[in-house]
Amino acid sequence: MLSALRIYALSLFPLAFTSVFSAALRGWERMDLAAVLGVVTAALPAVAALAALRAGAPLPTLMLCLLATQAVSAALGWRLCRVARPGFTLAAPTARAALVTMLKRAWPFALLAGLPLVSQRIGVLLLTLLAGDAPAGWFAAAARVVEGLKLTHYAFLGALFPLASRLGAQGTPGGSEVGHPANEWLARLVQKSRLVLLGLGVGAAIAASTLAAPLVRLLYGVEYHPAVTALRILAWALLPYAAAAPTALALVSTGHERVVLHAGTVALIVTAGLGAWLIPRVGVNGACVAVLAGEGMRGALLVLAAGRIATPRFAPDAAVYQ
Repeated sequence: MLSALRIYALSLFPLAFTSVFSAALRGWERMDLAAVLGVVTAALPAVAALAALRAGAPLPTLMLCLLATQAVSAALGWRLCRVARPGFTLAAPTARAALVTMLKRAWPFALLAGLPLVSQRIGVLLLTLLAGDAPAGWFAAAARVVEGLKLTHYAFLGALFPLASRLGAQGTPGGSEVGHPANEWLARLVQKSRLVLLGLGVGAAIAASTLAAPLVRLLYGVEYHPAVTALRILAWALLPYAAAAPTALALVSTGHERVVLHAGTVALIVTAGLGAWLIPRVGVNGACVAVLAGEGMRGALLVLAAGRIATPRFAPDAAVYQ
């Protein structure tokens, strides 16, 4: 097991390159090439794992196969970037000032990427500490279904982000001038996207609530019956998420990523505090209610922040957009 873990840990290196290449393709609005890279990156490990398991390969060999697929994906990402931009190269900044500037601008985005991972695991962690392994397993089972229901939202927002970023860069700094054409387009884009995502979220929440019992029984078995109620509660967290996601995207696109980070941090604190209070009283359902409340808090904070976006104190440095 230890040797397999050491082998697969090396996949972090090609994964880092693949992430950079995927971000570049989306930034250039080459969603066709980004889709190719995404599909290949998802399919190759599955095919390699299936082939290794059918051949009866030991775990270290399986990890070597998966590492090889990650390297292939990174190479494909490089090639697709060269197709999109023939002069594309990877060059690290040589000047110290440029590196410091890059890190200052990048750290909020790094935290924004990590915060959702912590938010997704906080329920499992609290339940493990306060209620035991079985309730944590029930919660994790329900949460996995809800995360699967978000895949369409993730795909929609991933395709939308490059366009929103371009509009944010073309508009006034911070989106503070209401009459600017780019700012108006971005506002309409957010409104229409919210309607689409809310429609998807309502449909998914109703379907998950209605089909929770057979779905849990099919995926996990009758032993996971307590996850049925957990799924019915967690499914409705899709609505505040869908309502706030386009606003978060617009805030990040106009240089307000720290506002989004603040909202996510407050929501995480609310989820942890409410979960610590509810779990000893109502168990796994208390953790689900805490997650729902935290998502609602995040959405409310983002909507309030968007309402204040026109004030000067929320406008970032104009040099970011030059």
